[in-house]
Order: sequence, then structure tokens, then C-alpha cells
Amino acid sequence: MLTFSGADIERRKRFIASLKPGQVVVETLKLYRKPKTDQQVRTIWGLLIETVKQGLDEMGFDMAVLFPTAQIPPGIPCPREVLMQVFYAACNDVGEMGERKTLSQMNTIEAATFFDKCRDHAASVWGIVVPDPDPNWRMKRTDTGDVSPQGQSGTPPADSAPTSMDNKLLHCPNHHHIYTSSVGPDGLCPACKAIGKEVRI
Repeated sequence: MLTFSGADIERRKRFIASLKPGQVVVETLKLYRKPKTDQQVRTIWGLLIETVKQGLDEMGFDMAVLFPTAQIPPGIPCPREVLMQVFYAACNDVGEMGERKTLSQMNTIEAATFFDKCRDHAASVWGIVVPDPDPNWRMKRTDTGDVSPQGQSGTPPADSAPTSMDNKLLHCPNHHHIYTSSVGPDGLCPACKAIGKEVRI
């Protein structure tokens, strides 16, 4: 059963009274969702984007590798803002009807879905694992779809946070900057392999 506050009823009456005779009006009822939380924004920018950027930089996946048809010179790291646009293009169809939304337009459920889809994209396309801010955060949603503040942490758990303390920076002949942790047993530059070249470093 739907109920309206007295103020809502009065606003509706005033709106109807302002209409011209015969004017057609469509009245829509929508399920209210809380807007995304500040913690979700920090998790997406501070955990997702930072983890993926670090992984791409360590593998030497610069702008030339990510956008091979754009004729960008090698050696230019992918900015965080461009990385977010990559995720928007691949993962932001999170609306109730599959419509695309930016982070500023998402509610809590859509922001959580966007985070999950971006994590899946990073793992399947680049092999980068983005840890959960809290492995149990999905169990801490309220019945309105919101995520309780204690259900999220702006940083990954200490035992799952990526580290490159033991990495050494290498350089391949194509000017890609590669960390040793990203070089496989074949000794080939992963950034060059991504564009169909075999360069040993």
C-alpha cells in the first residue's frame, strides 16, 4: 500500500492545478534507491583504479598498448581518468534497464555492481586481481540495498594488498617499462606480447 506525506499530497495538487485543460501528463512511480556512498566512491577510485593502474604500469601496459590504433607513442602511462573511461565503456550498463551511468549517477546497488563488473573485467582482460575491500561486505547490505559503512574499507586487507617491493624496473627495446614480477617464464615483454610482438628482456 502506497502512502504519501501531507507535503507530497499538497505539491501534487498544486502541480495538477497548474496544468492547462487537456494537457497530457504521465505520472511515474519509481523505487527509491539511496545514492552511492562516499565510501563506495573512495573504494572505486582508491582501491579499484589504483590497483589496476599499478598492475598495468608493472606490466608495461601504457597508452600505446591499451589503445593500439590511436598511434600513441610508447612510454606514456595510462592516467587514472582515462582508465575510468575504459571501465565506463566496458562495465557501466548497471541501470535497472541496463542503461549506462557514470559514477555520479549511480545508487548504492549500481555502484556495487559496477565495482564487481570492473573487477571481473580487470581479471579477465589484464589478469589483475582487485581484492574485495571486505570479503563479507555483500552480507552487510541493509534491506534497502544500502551497504553499511562497516561493510567497506577504503583499503584492501593487509594480506591481500598487492606489493612490488621486490620488483625491479626493466626496459624493453620498444620503450616499455616492465617490472620483473610481470615477466613470465618465457622472458618476453608482456606489453609487447599484447600487441603481437615477441621481445625478450
